[in-house]
Amino acid sequence: MKLSIPILSCALLFSVFGFSQNQRPIISNVSAAVDWSQQVINIGYDVSDAESDNLEITFKVSSDSGKSFFYSTAITSGDVGFPITPANGKSILWDYNDTVTDFSKFLFIIEANDRQPVNIQDIVNQVDSGRLYDNVSFMEGIRHRTTGTVNLQNTRDSIFHRFETYDLLPWIHSFSYGSYIGQNIIGNLPGMLSEDTVYIIDAHYDGVSGGPAADDNASGTAGVLEAAHILSQYSFDKSIRFIGFDLEEAGLAGSVAYVSNGILPQENIDGVLNFEMIGYYSNRPNSQSVPSGFNLLFPAAYAQLQADSFKGNFITSVANTSSNSLNSSFVANAQSYVPQLKVVDLSVPGNGTIAPDFRRSDHAPFWDANLKALMLTDGANFRNGNYHTTNDVKDSLDFAFMTNVVKATIATAAALAGPRHSDTKVFWVNNPIGINELNWDCEILSHYQKAKNSIQLRFENCTPKKLRYTLIDEQGRVIMEAKNLKVENEVEIKVTAPLAKGVYILQMANEKGQSYTTKLLVE
Repeated sequence: MKLSIPILSCALLFSVFGFSQNQRPIISNVSAAVDWSQQVINIGYDVSDAESDNLEITFKVSSDSGKSFFYSTAITSGDVGFPITPANGKSILWDYNDTVTDFSKFLFIIEANDRQPVNIQDIVNQVDSGRLYDNVSFMEGIRHRTTGTVNLQNTRDSIFHRFETYDLLPWIHSFSYGSYIGQNIIGNLPGMLSEDTVYIIDAHYDGVSGGPAADDNASGTAGVLEAAHILSQYSFDKSIRFIGFDLEEAGLAGSVAYVSNGILPQENIDGVLNFEMIGYYSNRPNSQSVPSGFNLLFPAAYAQLQADSFKGNFITSVANTSSNSLNSSFVANAQSYVPQLKVVDLSVPGNGTIAPDFRRSDHAPFWDANLKALMLTDGANFRNGNYHTTNDVKDSLDFAFMTNVVKATIATAAALAGPRHSDTKVFWVNNPIGINELNWDCEILSHYQKAKNSIQLRFENCTPKKLRYTLIDEQGRVIMEAKNLKVENEVEIKVTAPLAKGVYILQMANEKGQSYTTKLLVE
C-alpha cells in the first residue's frame, strides 16, 4: 500500500505493457480537517482514471495508529461507495463518535478501485534477485542477543524502516526473555474488504552466536522484505502481515510470544508462510539427506527424492494436517506462476510432534494454536553443510533459487488475499489534538536545536500551567506527543530521535483547551 503512484511509474507501465493495459486510478491532494462544532471530519481529494472507469471509493478509520482499521464509519456521506465518477474536488463527510476528543492516534485510508482484474504474474515478475542479494549482504554477520547485539539492532532497525518506507504502518511487539526484551517487527497491509482475515509472511531475523547466518536466516528475512516491497504497492481484499520474529534461535521465543499475546482480537489468521532458510541449492547427487524415519512418514516424497538421486534442488513446503489446504495453494500457485521451481510438499500428522525436525521454526506455535501455517525451507542441516557455522555466508547461496521461492510465496499470498486494481492514500487528520480550536492569545517562539536534539519554546504574554503537544512530520505522521507537560515561561522538549531535514508541525494546547500551531524548520 503506497501513498502515491508516481506519474513516471504509469508511463513506464505504458511502455512495457502497451496502451491496452488498464491503468490503476490515482488519488491526489488528500486533505482532512475536524469540524469540532459539527462533530464531523471533512475529507477532500482528487481522483483520476486513465480510462474514466466508474470507481469504488472506500474509506476506513484506525484508532490505534494503523494496527487495525475496524473503527466504525457507519455515518459517512459524500463521494464514497460505488459508482463514483473520477474528478477533482471530491469530498467525504464522516460523522465521528461524539465521545472522541483526541485524534492523535487516528489514521485514515481512502481507496479508489476501478474493479478491473489484476494480473498476479505481473506482481510475481517484480521480484528482484539483486535486492535479495543486497538485503542478505546487509544482514550477514552475527545477529545474536549476546554476541552480535550491534548487527542484531541494525537489522531490527532496518526491517522497521523498510516497513515504514513501504507505508506498512509498522509497530513493535515486545516480549520478555529473561532480562532481554525481544522485539517482533510487524508491518500491516490492511484488507479493504475483509480486513479481519489475515495472511502472514514471516521469517526470524536473529542468528546463532557464532556465525554470519546468511542462510539461517538472512535469506528468509530478505524474502520478507522483498515480499513487503512488492505487495505494498497493491491493496487487497484481505489483510497481509509481514513479520520479522526475534529469538527463533532461543526456542521460538518470538513467535511463541506473538501467538500468545500479539494477535489482535479481531483477527482471523487464515495462513502463515514462514521462510526458514530459503537460499541453499544443490544439483549434486546425494546433496540432500532426510531425517530418520522420513521414508516411513512420507513414502511418496522419499520416492520422489530417490528418483532424482537425492539432489538438493527443491524447496520443501511443510504443513501439518490442518494446513493441508494452504499447502495445496502454495503448490498450485508455484506451478502456475513459477513453474521452474521444484516443490516437495509434506504434511505431518497432527501438530508434528511425531516428527520434531519439522517443528524447528516459527510456524510451529501457529500449529499449536490450530492455525494454518507452512514452513518453507531448503532443508537446513539436511542439505546445507554450513548450517550454524562460520561458513554460512552469502556466497554459498543461490539467489536465482531464492528468487523463485519468493515469487511462489508472493503469488500464493496475492491469490489468497485477492488483489485490487486500485490506489490508496493513508493520512492523518490535519489537527489531531482534541481541542476546541479556541484562539490562544499568546506569542510562542519555537526553535529546534540540532546540537541538543530538542525544541526550545518561549512564551510571551502568557504563562500556561500545563502544555499538551503533538509533533507531526510533512507526511502527517506523529513523531512524538505528550500531555500535561508542566511549563514555565521557557521549556525544552527533548526529541526522541534526531529530526531529519524538513518542515514539521507543532500543535499545542493549554489547560483551557486553547490551541496554537507553528512550523519548525529543520535544516
